[in-house]
Amino acid sequence: MNKSFSSFILLAAVLLVTNLSAQSKVGIQLLHDERWVSAEKEFSKSTEEADIFYKGLAQVKLENMDAAKASFNSIATKPYGKIGLGLIELNAKNVSGASKLFTEAANETKNKNPEIFTAISRAIAYSSAEDKLEASNWAKKASDMAKSNTEYRLVWGDAFLSAQDGGNANTQYEYAQQYAPNTAMPYAKIGRVYYRMKVYKEALPNLKKALELDSNNLLALNYLAQTYYKYRVYDTAEMYQQKLIQIGDKSAEYMAMLANIHFLAKDYEKAINLINEIIKGDNKYNYLNRLIGYSYYETGKHQEAVTFLEKFLETQPKDKIIASDYENLGKAYIALGDKEKGTQTLKNAVDMNPADKDAIKSIAETFKKMKMYEEELEYYKKIAELPEPSASDFLNLGSALYKNKKFEEADATFTKVLELSPNSADAYYMKGKCKVYQDPEQATASARENYTKYLEMVAGSEDKNKKKIIEAKVYLAKVAIKNDNDKAKAKILLDEVILLDPTNTEAAELLKFTE
Repeated sequence: MNKSFSSFILLAAVLLVTNLSAQSKVGIQLLHDERWVSAEKEFSKSTEEADIFYKGLAQVKLENMDAAKASFNSIATKPYGKIGLGLIELNAKNVSGASKLFTEAANETKNKNPEIFTAISRAIAYSSAEDKLEASNWAKKASDMAKSNTEYRLVWGDAFLSAQDGGNANTQYEYAQQYAPNTAMPYAKIGRVYYRMKVYKEALPNLKKALELDSNNLLALNYLAQTYYKYRVYDTAEMYQQKLIQIGDKSAEYMAMLANIHFLAKDYEKAINLINEIIKGDNKYNYLNRLIGYSYYETGKHQEAVTFLEKFLETQPKDKIIASDYENLGKAYIALGDKEKGTQTLKNAVDMNPADKDAIKSIAETFKKMKMYEEELEYYKKIAELPEPSASDFLNLGSALYKNKKFEEADATFTKVLELSPNSADAYYMKGKCKVYQDPEQATASARENYTKYLEMVAGSEDKNKKKIIEAKVYLAKVAIKNDNDKAKAKILLDEVILLDPTNTEAAELLKFTE
């Protein structure tokens, strides 16, 4: 083989791997960054077959399937067009039809074009089909033709990741690292794998390394924001998310994430303002009515909360609705004075997940706050009936029984509290109250015993338990005066009450009987 022919072969091989247009090179980087809007715009600048295909892929990720079909159909007779139409068939669960189109595209290029193999791999990975294993096979073919090509390794890793195979995905990303050690994207993608595996401590150093190499790497910024969000470090999450929006696509997805960060950081007004900016009457974003409804509820704007949450429930499929949606809506109804509608809506929340202890407790606390004692009791009973109720659960139930004047039941319930938690001062206090009301005409030994035990247990924490301590001491002083004729003991108790509360008129009045 002469030198010139060898040079030609080498040049052909290079062109085989690098035959992308300027739009493709920029656009593919945008795909790696998951900037679908910008990628679509970039690929739209070109009429090259590959660029039209990749534009269609971006449209698929934007869930604009009609536009994607139009893009693929415009090049239907060409290899890239067949790959795109194969993706459409795959999404329609026509696996055999998709495989046929992919194979035709590869055969038309004599199975020698790694870009075609890579395109097929991307198409499968971007599909909604459950079985993504085939994608890695196509990606392998591309990488086998150019073993040290970073891009092909990245795509191969993406193929494995789309099939939920994080281990093999990272293997390919690590190969890409070796080929291009000063390139940010392999580190960003490894960080993404660890994030999806919920191994956040491994995600962070890789994502930060990616930013060291490229401060504008959007994939790294995105997953850094989400990682700190998972760690509940909301100020740092917000910093990365703000930069992501600033230099990337001002997409609804990114802005919604920022709104969610604001919400969890309890900055509800910021969340409301941002969501209103996203929605702007566009029904495509109806799912955000949940978050803005929650935010309005937290700011006390209950009518707005009802408006948005009702709209959310009307527009979302049943499988997208959770118990908290009904819970927040029910609370808003009650806050507006519609107790009947609110109660029914809260019941809907419990019916969705009758074993969700936290949700039921939240509802019970709502009724407690609204002084709807019968309803409060109903839901604390539900909690006590769940497996392994705690001392705290029985304490809440006993308090609800007491408010409903079921003193004997309440007393028995507080006894259960003490069986589970013998050092529960509040249980002794409430047992004392129950005994008083069971026998209001005279001080019973049990009432005296429980109040005394309570005072012993809270000694030294008068500031924290001031109200209860005063109540117990006033009661015991009455017993000392009326039943025991022990004026000295009563005076000591009442002087202690006056020391805690100099304005207590009841204690001042009782002191007259100790003279």
